[in-house]
Amino acid sequence: MPLIDLAKSDFGSLIQKVPRLKLSNMYIVENPISLSGVSYVSRPSLSVHSSIASGSIVRGIYCQDGQGRTDVYIVIDTSLYLLNGVNSYTRLGTIDGTDLCSFASTIYHTAVVSSGNLYLYDGTTLTNVTIPDSLKVSDVTSLDNYFIISIVDSNKFYWVTPGSTTIDPLNFESAERSPDDIVTMASIGDEMWVVGQSTVEIFTDSGDVASPFTRIAGRVYTTGCVDKNSLTRCNKNSLPCLIWVTPTKEVMLAQGIPSRISNESVEELLKLSSNFTSWTFRTNRHDFYVLTTDHETLVFDITIGTWYRWSSYLKETWDASIGLQVNDIIYCANNKGNVIYSLSNERVDASSDYIVCELSGFIPNTTNNSVVCQAVTLFLNYGYTPDYTDGPLIEMRWSDDSGANWIPYYQKSLGLKGEYEATSRFRSLGSFNRPGRYFEFRFSQISSFRLDGVTLNDSV
Repeated sequence: MPLIDLAKSDFGSLIQKVPRLKLSNMYIVENPISLSGVSYVSRPSLSVHSSIASGSIVRGIYCQDGQGRTDVYIVIDTSLYLLNGVNSYTRLGTIDGTDLCSFASTIYHTAVVSSGNLYLYDGTTLTNVTIPDSLKVSDVTSLDNYFIISIVDSNKFYWVTPGSTTIDPLNFESAERSPDDIVTMASIGDEMWVVGQSTVEIFTDSGDVASPFTRIAGRVYTTGCVDKNSLTRCNKNSLPCLIWVTPTKEVMLAQGIPSRISNESVEELLKLSSNFTSWTFRTNRHDFYVLTTDHETLVFDITIGTWYRWSSYLKETWDASIGLQVNDIIYCANNKGNVIYSLSNERVDASSDYIVCELSGFIPNTTNNSVVCQAVTLFLNYGYTPDYTDGPLIEMRWSDDSGANWIPYYQKSLGLKGEYEATSRFRSLGSFNRPGRYFEFRFSQISSFRLDGVTLNDSV
């Protein structure tokens, strides 16, 4: 009963002429009773939490973290709102601009950076902070209740003393180890990572009020950032880390030191990509980093080190391009749209859009003889479909020439509700020669879906 090897990551390369092995709108979970010890399940679905006026754009969503607060702030068009509940907002003030906003927080304020301006909100008043010399702000982070702001086209950063809404013109420092401009900044524990166009420098709190930040000697890395919105603070093994995209379109994960987590397929896709957004969430004991560009949404499963491609119906990208997690509630939005979603397990996206799950497999033929394909059997979570009279369908197609040509999809039923011993088996599938046969499986109907494995010729 040979197993058909299923994709361990969404992978393909035009350069190396490797056909795409799809792992789309699914992710891999541990399952000790499956054929290979893992199962493939559908990604979370998007449920509408709040709809905004038609034509409006969600420019940012944020929750003040680490303070025991669960206030969710949303920038819609040029307004900052506090999210009160489903379709309920309180307007807090004006945030000028049209770009994607950056956020940070201390125990005193929540900071928003938009179109070169810095805004501080103290729970009552939203203040547009005057920047020395009318400089433009590119990003913001916080460390030990200081806000630190980077300056556009510069290696300089200023800080706002705890509780203040003004900036002393002398309160600045430079990332001088390398002359590149600062792209973004983020804090992990007692460290502030200053990520430039080509280098990373790390600072910490010096304890000196006059000069509160000092560079850590020996902690300079040549892994800059291509776009500040590609950087997100995530968790790996329950410890904080940073993930971002470099100018060479590698994806780096930093937990102490940066290390490359992208593969050739991811980097090939990113070579032609721009306008990055990213965010992170945790569900089903997996931590995910979501990276969206103009062309695709790539999802890195931090827990097991695997890349997926997720998308919304009839789109190349997923409508959750920005988001945040507040305890068990995961809020997200399309930064080009007007809907706030929450992630759920409803098996179908908002507006009844199907989640099209696609998974590739391959079985090699290393001999000079043809291999007869008498039957392909799918091991699924039978019996949990929603209907007693109409079973959902799974589709399969194959290619014997490395993906150049494909047989049209065949369909099989997953059985009815309560039919726990049902079987989805495709029979009489001809034969194949070297190098082997590629399979693609597709499922898009409203039903619980878990694939535990696929076998060749286990029963005829």
